Amino acid sequence: MLDAPHRADVATQPGLRRMPQRLEAGPPDNAAPMQAPLRSVLVIHQSASLRGDIARHLLETGQFDVFEAEEGRAGLRRAATEIHDLIVLHLDLPDIDGAEVCRLMRRAGVHCPVLILSEDTSDTTTIRALEAGANDFQGLPARLPVLIARIRCHLRQHEYSEVAVLRIGQHLFHPGDKAVIDPAGKRVRLTEKETAVLRRLHRADGEVVARGVLLAEIWGYDSHIKTHTLETHVYRLRQKLEICPTDPKLLLTEKRGYRLVLSG
Repeated sequence: MLDAPHRADVATQPGLRRMPQRLEAGPPDNAAPMQAPLRSVLVIHQSASLRGDIARHLLETGQFDVFEAEEGRAGLRRAATEIHDLIVLHLDLPDIDGAEVCRLMRRAGVHCPVLILSEDTSDTTTIRALEAGANDFQGLPARLPVLIARIRCHLRQHEYSEVAVLRIGQHLFHPGDKAVIDPAGKRVRLTEKETAVLRRLHRADGEVVARGVLLAEIWGYDSHIKTHTLETHVYRLRQKLEICPTDPKLLLTEKRGYRLVLSG
């Protein structure tokens, strides 16, 4: 029996459920809105208790959106059709071997980090998991704070990789391919410098990046040099990203520089 999905945009599939976000009191009226997007984590494990423990620890940070699957095939369907930032996968699943699930995910084009869990911590099992395409292996029982720290570490590493898929509003940003996929599925090509600007702004998690920082890091210009190079690239990016480039909602000009609105 499935739990009802928390949001209407979640597809109902056998063996899947989505952990609702923890509800907290809203920020005070004068607080700045949070712009960092929730990282999507898929947990595939037959134990509802362990899945729930992992989900609760992630949700309590306010930085993650957690999906659950109790069987390998259900998790594989989800991973192959929805974009996740990281997958936690048990090696000993009731319907299919976890290493085979990982292998099939990689074959289906799933590039996000996969962290495999198992009670068997022998060298043979560890090697089998890693050779199937996992990024890491964690023995069970696991200390949950350590597991969460590993998840954060892999997310940081992945966001700098060439196969990362990053969210900007309803767009998907593929820095390795120098492209953005808009909500309608249209692929928009980016130049190398446009990609670098978006990537640097994305790393700031919705915070302002000063104009001088962008010029120095991407073009190597001294912050005192007067140039319209950055403004020109921002203008072109808005033409590619915004519904109305003259009224931008994603790439915003601030007093000190620019920032991206990542959630939306």
